[in-house]
Formats: sequence, C-alpha cells, structure tokens
Amino acid sequence: MQVLPYKSLQNCRLNFGLKFGPNLALYRNLLAVLVLTAISMATATTSAAEDLDGPASTSNVILTPKLGTVFPIYLGGGAELTFQSHFQLDLQAGFTPKPYASAIGTAAADFGGNPAYKDVAEAAFQNNSLVRLGARYCFREPSTGWRFGLFATRLTSSGKAAIDQVLAAATGNTYTNLKTLLIAAGRSTDVDMNAMLIIGEIEGSYGWSLGRGFYGNASIGVAKVLDATVGLKTGLPNFEASAAGSNLMRTSESDLRSILIQNGLSPTVGFTVGYQL
Repeated sequence: MQVLPYKSLQNCRLNFGLKFGPNLALYRNLLAVLVLTAISMATATTSAAEDLDGPASTSNVILTPKLGTVFPIYLGGGAELTFQSHFQLDLQAGFTPKPYASAIGTAAADFGGNPAYKDVAEAAFQNNSLVRLGARYCFREPSTGWRFGLFATRLTSSGKAAIDQVLAAATGNTYTNLKTLLIAAGRSTDVDMNAMLIIGEIEGSYGWSLGRGFYGNASIGVAKVLDATVGLKTGLPNFEASAAGSNLMRTSESDLRSILIQNGLSPTVGFTVGYQL
C-alpha cells in the first residue's frame, strides 16, 4: 500500500468509510424518500388548486427532453418532468466514457493511496451502460434559477481484469497457481469481470433560458459509490469448482467490491441542454 502524501487524506478516507460503510441501505433509500415527498407535495398542491379553481391546468406539468453530461459519471440523454413549478423527476440513460472512467480511477488511486486502484476502477467501467434517476427542488421557476437535487445511478459493465495489474496489485492475493493453469490451457492471463455499481449523487445547479424554448443547466456536486457487486470468471470450470479456486475468486470479488465502495468518491460538474415541450 502506497502511503498518501497528505496524512489528512488518509484520515478523510478512514472517517468516510466509518461514516458511510455501515449505512449503505439508508443512503440507497434517500432518493426514494425524496421522490415520494415530491410526488406527495405535488399531489397535495394540485388538489388544493382544484378545490379553489377547478381542475388544474396541464401547464402545471412540464416535460423537458434533454441531452447532457455529468463529468466523470455520465454522458447521455433523458427527460425531466416538472410538477407545480418546483419539483422535478429526472430519468436519464447513457454510459460512462473511457476518459471519464480514467478520471474516476485517478481519483480512487489518490483517495485510497494505491495506484492499482486506478486499474480496478477502469476495469469496473468497461463496456458500461447506466440508468440515472433523480429528484430535484427548484427554488424559483423550473427552468431558471437555483436547484438542488439527489440522484442515483445504476451502472453495469463487463470486460477483462489483468491478474497482475488489477487483481494481485490491488488485493495482495496470490494468483500464481491460477496463472499457471491459464497459461497451460493456452488462455490469456486476464479474467472476465462483470460489475454493477450503485452511485449516489448530490448536486446544486443553476438553469437559464437559451431562447426559443431551450434551456441550459450547469451543476456541481459530489458522487459516491454506495454499493457494488463484482463477478470474476476464469474460464476454468475445474479450478472454480475446487475449494481453493472458489475461495480465491470469492475473496477477490469481495476485495474488489470493498475497493470500489471505499474509494469511489469524486466531485462532479455537469451541463445539460433541454427543450421545454
């Protein structure tokens, strides 16, 4: 393990792990609570409007298709649905580009104090796709002014993990026997790696009109890996069925999962362009 150049960064990592590690379920439920609150308040406001003025007009609900990016998490498109001018639900689909994944890896290596964590993060983001769900409160009008939001991203990926650069360097486990078997079988010393990440985000943003129904939005925030699953396959059924092989694979998967959760932390900056229907 490489020693961090700043002692405070080590303390930050330890404190962050203690603070967030045991409470993953709580943070996974924060978005659901916010979404339910937004829907409940929007429904209550609509009911009040109907009591006073009759049925609410369709102008209280606004659909805005949009394209955008949040570096280093997301590039893609989606739509936001605005209720009663102040509450928004956001659904997006896209992927994490390779340069973004490299930036995430660099942040993980710096945060964790181990250069091998960069390779782990990059391996976890190979050939990925993601869905991003969010809820946002607008302090003024829905498309202009300041906004605050919570987002949850579910990312899945599949690729290869090099035994030396990713597994051994990051986990410290010994893979000599596995490498020997792979070489004897005429196979690459890379293993198949599938991953699923749950990423939570908090952001503050500001929107403004671009004219002709188009709106821009710029955001800054922070993203944290809240949960992860990692699956490794060697392509050697007999090895994986053996007690030693199965134990090595499960231990490696657990170690990689811990690395991703404990060191998956990054600031974010985003920009989107939407058209209000």
